[in-house]
Amino acid sequence: MKWVVIIVIIVVVLIAAVLISAALKRKKDQVARERASELRSDAAATGATTAVQEARAREAKAEADRVRAQADKLEAHAEAERTSYDMTRAQQEDHLREADRIDPDVDVESERARRDEV
Repeated sequence: MKWVVIIVIIVVVLIAAVLISAALKRKKDQVARERASELRSDAAATGATTAVQEARAREAKAEADRVRAQADKLEAHAEAERTSYDMTRAQQEDHLREADRIDPDVDVESERARRDEV
């Protein structure tokens, strides 16, 4: 009879342990479900602002592309103006050298040395 009581106590303890374990697992699962629900709600809220942020990012990219294209155009214009200036300046120098060459009152060598200093 003593062994029967011990076996019954052990079985009761085992059943209690299984029931407690199952209850703890259910509680853990419920907490996990609630946390997952919170995360999904946060993700949904973030999703609404994500579309706005994406639109702003696309607009900023388009503006940057537009400004970059304008800068490229201005750079090309500046280069053309510089080339035009360089050509005009070279032509001016050619005219001055030719004028000095044909002018009997100008010492070409001293005039050339003066221009090279400048």
